[in-house]
Amino acid sequence: MEPEKVIRKQRLSGLAKAKALMRAKGFKSKDPFFVVLMQPSFVGAGFRMIVPFPFAKTYLSKSQDVILKVQNGRRTWSVDYICRQYKGSSSTRFDCGWKAFVRDNDLKVGDVCAFVLKKSIGIILFEVVIFHGDGVANSPVLTGKQELYYPILIIVIIILS
Repeated sequence: MEPEKVIRKQRLSGLAKAKALMRAKGFKSKDPFFVVLMQPSFVGAGFRMIVPFPFAKTYLSKSQDVILKVQNGRRTWSVDYICRQYKGSSSTRFDCGWKAFVRDNDLKVGDVCAFVLKKSIGIILFEVVIFHGDGVANSPVLTGKQELYYPILIIVIIILS
């Protein structure tokens, strides 16, 4: 089996989940957001990411296309947001287009993403802050423990300039 497939299929223990979520613990935004720990079904087989129902119920009224944008990037991805109501339950998820986002941003099991809702006229846009397993976020505004990485990023930019 290819190394990438093994990494995308691995399962996380309770301790690993807790450590992964700690990377995003200090994340704050003035806009509504939700945080998701990447699971095997989100970044591997199936490529569907569950959107937390309480967030979806409050901010996303129906199935529609949404735009994902990595916070410090210029590229965007169109993703289908699917909302299905069943007797006594609901299913809310990112579907078609999600796989391209996962692959283009090298998301793996254990990475954590914060999805910040930025509504525009007729468009639902999420700015996505990715906390990779190495502890470095893709956000130019780092909070909490992530501030420790800020000077390292500056050094790298100066060296490469």
